[in-house]
Order: sequence, then structure tokens, then C-alpha cells
Amino acid sequence: MSETTYTITLTEAERTAMAKVLGAFVTKLINAPVFVEATSGGTAQARAVLSPPPTPPAAAPTPAPVEPRDRWARDKKGNELAHPEDCVSHEILISKAELQKPYNKPDGKQFLKVTWQSTERGYVAARCFDTQLFPWIIGQIGKKMTLYFVKSGEYLNIVGVRA
Repeated sequence: MSETTYTITLTEAERTAMAKVLGAFVTKLINAPVFVEATSGGTAQARAVLSPPPTPPAAAPTPAPVEPRDRWARDKKGNELAHPEDCVSHEILISKAELQKPYNKPDGKQFLKVTWQSTERGYVAARCFDTQLFPWIIGQIGKKMTLYFVKSGEYLNIVGVRA
């Protein structure tokens, strides 16, 4: 079989225009992205069946629940004074906890006034002077908790918390 030979006669303007078009076409072919599609022969389905499923991300460890323990007021040196003399514990439902300054000592340190409903009538209030116990009490407003009290004259002072 013999190949046929063709001869094209072009003017210089036609040759230049054709070179520009072919050059632009070649440039587009060189820079064009190539997409290859595989014929569906079941390979993708086989891979989906045989490949292991993706591993889920590891779950964050859950912290162990905090065991409630007794927390006691501290002395001036910072030492806990566990079970002071005449200490009494009561389980109460805290209604309100508010920070207050002593009215009789303008330079006195703040204390926390804790209020709860009495079993008989009205409300009962106690004072807590240890700032280390404040967060344990304030965080339990509206919940039942155990407080440790010492009576000082006509006042109830909170000296411990079970939290």
C-alpha cells in the first residue's frame, strides 16, 4: 500500500496565520490537564470491598469523675484544719451565695454569705471566710451538698465542704 502525497500551496499570509493557529493549538495541548478514565471492569468495586475501612480518629480519653472529699478551711499558715472542735455537718440545698465585706470593719477581708431554706421556716445564713472554699460552694448553688459548720456566738461559720 502506498501513501498518497499532497501538496498545498499557501501564500505567506496564509502560512503565517496557520502557524499561529497551530502554535496556539500545540501550546494548549501541552498545558491542558489530562484526565484518564478507567473502563469499568469492576476494579474499583473490588478495591472498595477488599480495602480496609478507614480507621476512625481516636476518641479523647474521658477524665475520671472527681471523688467527693472533705475540704477544710485553712489557718493563717495555709494548713487545713480538719474536723475542728464542735464541728457539725449538714446536707443542704444552697439557695444563694454572695460575697460580702464586714460592715463593722471597713478594712476587714471579704467573706462568702451562704443562704439555704430552713427545714422549719424561713432561711438560714452562714459565713465562710476561707477563699479556698469559695469555688467549691459557689459551684454548687442549686444543688445539695454537705457543709461543715461551727457556731461562733450568734453566727454560723462554714469550716468545711464535701465536694
